Amino acid sequence: MGGRVRGEKSGSNAKLLLFLLVALLGVIGWNFHRNLMAETNVPKGAFSGVKDADLDVLRAAYQSEVDALTRKGGIGLRATARNTTGGVAGGAREFARAQRAMRSTREKGYEVAEREAAIEAIEQEQARRQSVAGTPMQVFLRRAFTF
Repeated sequence: MGGRVRGEKSGSNAKLLLFLLVALLGVIGWNFHRNLMAETNVPKGAFSGVKDADLDVLRAAYQSEVDALTRKGGIGLRATARNTTGGVAGGAREFARAQRAMRSTREKGYEVAEREAAIEAIEQEQARRQSVAGTPMQVFLRRAFTF
């Protein structure tokens, strides 16, 4: 009888299955390594060395400074001339006063913008930490199966 023996057919299927399994493990290993390198090559932020609890405290402190500067500084208000009936000298003094008020408001606006940028950087650092957090199994699965 010239037919195939059952053992030969199942042996070739087992070899194909073994080959596919090894190929799959190779792809998973390559992807894990690729994702691990991508995570480690992320540039360090300004707050990367700060502990989580300290980040929360720092963010709250910056937010309170922003609130205080906005409340007392009159951010968003324009300085306008009040009294220009004093002739040329009175007009010049009023112009100088309005210029000082505008400069002060502008400088306070810069301070607020700096604090808001720091708050944004802290929030980005917290979001980055949340994205890489998890149990060791979750980290492994994310690295292995995220393409």
